[in-house]
This record gives sequence, structure tokens and C-alpha cells, in this order.
Amino acid sequence: MQRYYSNIYWHFTGSPSDVDWKKIKKPKELKDYPPKTIKDTYETLETILLSKTLKATSAEKVSSTEETAPFCCVCDIPLKDLDYHMKYYGKIAIGFNHKAIHGNFNPVLYIDPEHMPYINHSVSLEDGSKSLINLIKHTNFGVERGESFYGEREWRYIGDYRFNESDVEVIIVPKDFKDKLIHFLEQNHYDDTTVLTWELIQLL
Repeated sequence: MQRYYSNIYWHFTGSPSDVDWKKIKKPKELKDYPPKTIKDTYETLETILLSKTLKATSAEKVSSTEETAPFCCVCDIPLKDLDYHMKYYGKIAIGFNHKAIHGNFNPVLYIDPEHMPYINHSVSLEDGSKSLINLIKHTNFGVERGESFYGEREWRYIGDYRFNESDVEVIIVPKDFKDKLIHFLEQNHYDDTTVLTWELIQLL
């Protein structure tokens, strides 16, 4: 039986902090914006887990006059493909179980910027259309890796998202951080969270 949705949704904690996401249309345009250092990436992980909150720190331009409300996001990426996205978003990823995501987040609609006339028309219709703007992401499309954000299969939550310890299914870190993270999870009641390493993922 074909699976139409994932059981794990990923949030990377090392996304570059100085990117103007309104101007980025394809992943490879991030080559000039390296992810946070591993130290900062790990500190962000602990901050998220302690606060049990994904902060709404992103917003994207949808038209010449409209942009999304601030949102946080996760991505539906197969485990075997995660290491490719790691180079853009850092070496730590939090995996949330599907129950937490399906009840709160919505998948985005990927649209090529050339289709903007339709978007510009829709924003003037009614408030319902404007709320849908929050789920639009511009991207180019192409067959080569790095050409399109479509492969990330992003899901968004508008505003800050509060979660419970039980919502965190798995966390992936570099091998050198595994023992430190396990100790942190034990101290902060993440009793059922699995820890994996990138070194293992890359062997799959």
C-alpha cells in the first residue's frame, strides 16, 4: 500500500539567520548563506525543547503588496534524503510525530513566481483568500537537486507552535553530540524520544 503522508515531520534548527526568504526561490540560492555553527544549532535545539515552542520567525512575500503572516514550519522529507537538506539547514533535526502535525499544521502550496497574476487577483476577493496566502510558497521547478523547494514538502503553522514532550519522536544530531543530548533529554522528561546520528543516516 502506498503511503501518502509521513509519520515523522522534521524541523531543522540550524537555518541561516540572515537570509531574506522573500527573495529566495530555490535551495541552491542559499549557498551564500551557510547554516548556523554547530554550537549555535545545538543551543537552538535546547531552547526549543526547554520552551516546547517553535517560534514563528519566518514570513515570505506572496505578491508585490502581500506577504504571509509569521509562521513556523516542518517538512515531510524521507529519512534517506534528510542529509541532503542538512547542508542548507544545519546538522540537527527534530522529528515530530504525525499526530502533532496533522492536527495543527497545513501543507503549503508551491507556485512558480510566473503565476503571480493569479495570486494578485485572489488576494482582493475576501478574507478567506487572504488566509490561504499564508500557505503559499514561491519556488522555481526543475529536475535537478537544488532547483526547487518542492522536495521539502513544507507544512506551516501560523504563529508560535506549542508542543508536548510526547510530540517529539526523534532527534538527529552529529555523533559527537549524542551523549550530551541523551543526558539533556533524560533531565527534561523527553522519556520516549529516540536519538539518531547523521553518521547512521548516511549509511542507510
